[in-house]
Amino acid sequence: MSGAMPVFDTFELPGNDLVPYSIDYPCNWLQVAENPMDPFHSVFLHTRVTRAHFNPAWGALPVVDWHKMENEAGIYLTNTRRWGEYVWARTAEVIMPNFAQPPDIYQDPDREKFFPRVGISKWTVPTDNTSCKIIGWRHFNDTLDLGGKGDRSKVGLDKIDFMGQTGSERSYEEGQHVPGDDEAQIGQGPITIHAGEMLGRTDTGVAILRRMLRHGRPCRAMPKDAFRPWPATSSCDARSRTPTTSPYSERSAGASARSSRRPGRCLMANARPRSSGGCVPRSASG
Repeated sequence: MSGAMPVFDTFELPGNDLVPYSIDYPCNWLQVAENPMDPFHSVFLHTRVTRAHFNPAWGALPVVDWHKMENEAGIYLTNTRRWGEYVWARTAEVIMPNFAQPPDIYQDPDREKFFPRVGISKWTVPTDNTSCKIIGWRHFNDTLDLGGKGDRSKVGLDKIDFMGQTGSERSYEEGQHVPGDDEAQIGQGPITIHAGEMLGRTDTGVAILRRMLRHGRPCRAMPKDAFRPWPATSSCDARSRTPTTSPYSERSAGASARSSRRPGRCLMANARPRSSGGCVPRSASG
């Protein structure tokens, strides 16, 4: 394979500004790379434990499905929750071994909206066994962040425009009182010991990602097409109005999700069979 950087469709969207950034982390790269496949951390770390870091809708417990990409190129998830009169569907993807595209961080489920696409494109790169860095692009365009919370001037070297991503933006005391991703990732230590963990059902995406890395083919032996999955990458948000006669509050959204046996479902062909338990709420967009 050549050493050329891959070019995905999300890099060439019309009217889309790509602002580069880089953040260093004093921990093993996998502790950082697992983040996009763990949507449940947004419910607790980013919303319920302290306060809403982005918007209160993140605190509604979602129904999540994980899917394997063609040619074992990676994994993507669908993350669906109800909020008010809307069904809010988000997707995120990891293309093996270390490229990820989550949706925009500042999306609000406050209006009907379809397919505003990706918010971040990033690589998690090992520096050595106990340190790594993210290099990536923050996306800005007219379909993202209609509330105007994003800030291009805060994106760059060791900085990005949402809280809890670096060890330099806040004091140690602030990070302990309102922890973010940085505290959660480096707080596991330089290299987390997987044998000492007790993974639960909400950790399904993390377990699948680790399994794919452990049993996947070496990168140098992967076919060229594995890095350009087809159809093209499609991380996005979508919100559609639901046919309900009463608002669907955060409390009732959480209760509905808890009523299903499993909050997350694995749809990967090579995963161990398991009961699906519960249904993804149906939206008008299908």
